[in-house]
Amino acid sequence: TTHYHLATTNHQLPTTHYPPPTTHHPPPTTHYPLPTYTLVVPTLLIALLSSLLLLSPAFAQPVDPPPSDGAQEQEGFAIPQSERLRVRFDLLTGWAHDGANASLGFEKQGRVGYATLTLSGRVHPRVNYLVSVNPVDEIEPLPGCGEPNFFFPNDPSFLYDAGPNVPCETRNGNRRVDGYRGIALDLVPQQGPIREAWAEFGITRDLSVRIGRMRLPIGFDWEDAGSMGAKDATRMQRMNAEASYGGMFRYEWGGEGRARPVITAEAAGVLGEGNRWWDYDYFYFEDASLDSNSAMTAVAAVTVAPTSQIRAKVTGKRGFTGSKVERLPSYWASKRNDHAVIVGLEYAPVRYARVLGEWARYEWGPTATSAEMLGRDQSPIEKKGYWVTAEAWYPVFSDLVLGASVTREEIDRADSLVKYMATEGLYGVELGRKDRLLVTRVFADIGRWVRITYFKTNDSNPYPWLSGMWPIAGERAFTGREPDKYGVMVRVRVR
Repeated sequence: TTHYHLATTNHQLPTTHYPPPTTHHPPPTTHYPLPTYTLVVPTLLIALLSSLLLLSPAFAQPVDPPPSDGAQEQEGFAIPQSERLRVRFDLLTGWAHDGANASLGFEKQGRVGYATLTLSGRVHPRVNYLVSVNPVDEIEPLPGCGEPNFFFPNDPSFLYDAGPNVPCETRNGNRRVDGYRGIALDLVPQQGPIREAWAEFGITRDLSVRIGRMRLPIGFDWEDAGSMGAKDATRMQRMNAEASYGGMFRYEWGGEGRARPVITAEAAGVLGEGNRWWDYDYFYFEDASLDSNSAMTAVAAVTVAPTSQIRAKVTGKRGFTGSKVERLPSYWASKRNDHAVIVGLEYAPVRYARVLGEWARYEWGPTATSAEMLGRDQSPIEKKGYWVTAEAWYPVFSDLVLGASVTREEIDRADSLVKYMATEGLYGVELGRKDRLLVTRVFADIGRWVRITYFKTNDSNPYPWLSGMWPIAGERAFTGREPDKYGVMVRVRVR
């Protein structure tokens, strides 16, 4: 079932007041107004959609191909689709302004989020497979050198003064910093170009087991929930977009003749490690597809859809990232808790509108044994939050749907970096602050497989200087551009 989306654009976030650091006295935050040309993109999008409305007969009737005189052959070829081999291609591309990268002048960029080729099929009545390859891999942070007057949490000299020798990444290290400052449009961590690669074995008609690298069923899928990419997705959606290697049992019941099964239950045991940098567990910047701990991460999810208007999902995760390395003790490369409980609900009261959201509680921070070895507080870090989305859409023509959506998220700015800074009394950081997002989108669906979206993300980050966005010293200390985002994204699917 294809969902389309809706929203309002007149919501504003409350003004954020930043506390002064204990060792500095920053001046009030300087806010830079958005330039007038930020209106150009939505204006062009509206003009495009207006043109489509004027050309309504073109959408109402199929267009005959031009006659061929046989002199020019059609380029390309059709790939035969069969039960044994199916081919799918997914493309996400976009241009966006991201205020988080304004300090170096890289706030306006056009990127390809993913260009994914997926092969799947059935090679036996009880055996399916899927291989998905994406050459665009920009998710993981890199070791940054830092800059004068700026603090970078991924600076190796700050992280590992006692070793090992981690070289700085001069090209992208000061842009691919953490979950608050990055360049990627994609959300899913990969094993090199491998996004997913698994084989699935049918045990019974309703029960199967999947083995390989796979997307984990943690919370609602961000695209299914109305988001397009990393610039307009919520923090929770980005944290939950995990992929890892392991095995997963999947049970479905009541799916015949329905868009969704009545009950879907999934239980997985995987390596974990996929999103450890969200808790600043950089772990010497080693490949996150390598398992650095002996315990498996367990994920269980149950989705219930009793009617086409209601869907509920409960997810639980319990695991660890990193490892306790006694010979190289480091707070930034230690064994961490990685537990979560996520509850989601979707309700579609009318045909062309729906409301959905999630509440989550994450448990992070060094494990008790790692914290004891490092001489730190042994209590875990709790990170709670929620997001809510309202969407509406309307099919103007058979091949054109217009709609809009609005998303509000509020989540604790609680992680190992914030706790470390608050404990050490550095840079005015304290526990208990909130990170808030307000995302508005206007979109057009052309046919079943193309979506064009203009988005605006208001980001109220309580500590932008912790991600290298604002300076911590000098005349402009603790001031800078707000990390807001806006732009246009295009998603194309070929199946």
